[in-house]
Amino acid sequence: MKLETIYPPLVEQMYAAMKNSGVTGIDKAHVYKKMVEEKIIDVNGTPTKKALDEGLVTNVTEISNMTLLEFKKIYPIFKKFPAKEFAKYDGRWYVSDKILDFLVDFDDRASFDERVEISAYFTQRNYENPQTIGELKGTIPAYRGIADSHFHETSDGVLVDIAAAKEQCKKVISGQLPGDIEAAKEILDKFKNY
Repeated sequence: MKLETIYPPLVEQMYAAMKNSGVTGIDKAHVYKKMVEEKIIDVNGTPTKKALDEGLVTNVTEISNMTLLEFKKIYPIFKKFPAKEFAKYDGRWYVSDKILDFLVDFDDRASFDERVEISAYFTQRNYENPQTIGELKGTIPAYRGIADSHFHETSDGVLVDIAAAKEQCKKVISGQLPGDIEAAKEILDKFKNY
């Protein structure tokens, strides 16, 4: 089993910003060590009073069940999008496919501060491996309209039952949902006997 070190969001953001600006020969462990030495963060990754007072770090920590207005104050990049492009699951706001597409296209021309916002948003969400039904629905907007009874939380993540998977594939094929039509056809073919 391979162990992976999980670094605090500020370290991830600093590392990404340095890589994006062309800095080479660094790793996350080095960035973490330097940020602690320079008293930007403490050993737990929390910004220090000094870093906050000097404006080296802004606090973008989300609290559970914040309003959409509070969420948009933390992430001004989302201010121009209407409320219908957001959904709250497990007390946390998630963005729509439309906003996700915007972020992908926007990343190349984003300012440093906007990249920090985008990084903070993704760092505070589990897009890679959703562990709860709320995380799955939040990170994959296509699942938002499906009843929770079609999902099953396991120690390995969230499973979707065959009926819901088939329904989603049919929606992709018909154009109701974005997605890989050929992959959806393959999945339906594999499930035809179920």
